[in-house]
Amino acid sequence: MNSTDTHKKMPAVAVWCASTPGSNTHQQFADLAGKTIANLGIELVYGGTTGGLMTVLAESAYANGGTLTGISLTGIEKSETFPNLKKHIITKTLGERKEKMASLADAFLILPGGLGTLDEFIEAFTKVNYLGLNKPILLVNPENYWAPLLSMFDTIAANGYIDQNWRKHITLIQNAASMIQALQTISNKTNGGKNGNKA
Repeated sequence: MNSTDTHKKMPAVAVWCASTPGSNTHQQFADLAGKTIANLGIELVYGGTTGGLMTVLAESAYANGGTLTGISLTGIEKSETFPNLKKHIITKTLGERKEKMASLADAFLILPGGLGTLDEFIEAFTKVNYLGLNKPILLVNPENYWAPLLSMFDTIAANGYIDQNWRKHITLIQNAASMIQALQTISNKTNGGKNGNKA
């Protein structure tokens, strides 16, 4: 075994979600996402700050022994930064922040969120759809949260502005079991399935 094998990069998933609490169901999915990511030996890449679903996600990952990388903006107060990050990267702009998260991640997991989450999802979806970025997008859809957006995409496709088969670029997650399975698949592809029995 050579040195590159012994220092194989840990797989990473960029998670985008709200900085506000949302519903109890959304919090449960954020908690499960953090736990599953940690238990599968996947690095969590996220916004790095505290508040809402982001805190639930980060606390769950950390409590289960996960590795957390936070990518935040210049000007964020220290008190707003999650205290148990392994790496903390500070960027100057939102665009730089999104680019850094995308570059570090092997896949994207989108939980319920607001305009920031929507912006991040649309950018990733655009890169996969038009620029050939080969990274899975997992769209977590508890209580059909994203249904109006998906309907809008169908309308856009019906008018010929995006590919009719746009759904092939997204894995739609409707329940806890399918989220665990999707993350397991990512772990198996990038991590050789070493931690596949821990979730």
